[in-house]
Amino acid sequence: MDAIAAPGEHEVLVFLTQLTILLAAARILGWAFGRLRQPSVIGELLAGVLLGPSVFGRAWPDGAEWLFPAGETQGAMLFAVA
Repeated sequence: MDAIAAPGEHEVLVFLTQLTILLAAARILGWAFGRLRQPSVIGELLAGVLLGPSVFGRAWPDGAEWLFPAGETQGAMLFAVA
């Protein structure tokens, strides 16, 4: 099994930014759907769709590439929390 390299300062910054944006979007859209008397999980799922490559990736490709880079270390950190 290959060992994953320890993350550098930039990777940690990107990870914390990812976590903050994902949680904030899920909480805000979950709250908004709750106010509309809909299950908040629908808003949380919508946040994931909006931040994914189909919407955010097409609207701002450079921002999506910075926020969700394809690196192995970066993906492993986010996957561990998910």
